[in-house]
Amino acid sequence: GTPLQTKIRNILTAPFAHCFIGCCLVMNTCVTFMQLQILGDIANESLGLKTAAGSQDSFADVLRAADIVFVTIFLVDLLLNLYAFRLEYFLQIFNLVDAAIVLFTTVETFVLEPLA
Repeated sequence: GTPLQTKIRNILTAPFAHCFIGCCLVMNTCVTFMQLQILGDIANESLGLKTAAGSQDSFADVLRAADIVFVTIFLVDLLLNLYAFRLEYFLQIFNLVDAAIVLFTTVETFVLEPLA
């Protein structure tokens, strides 16, 4: 590969990069749980059940922004891996699953949700 590919490979395989992506995954999971809580509160409200006082619209906007940031980070990570490792990236089943999840999530976040 090119010197740039080698440099990106070294960065992506460094412990810091794995730790960063791992932390992003954990934080994204927390954001998803909070979004589900808000959806549960909305469902409770529609059923006439008691919910927490106050509007959650601004908090939902913050969570949506965080979701966009994480999806963008995961997409950039995927694109960098594809550039650095080319077809070698797909030799591990985990990477195939990761690529599928990132692509589906990207389409959902940037195409389907704005259309809803």
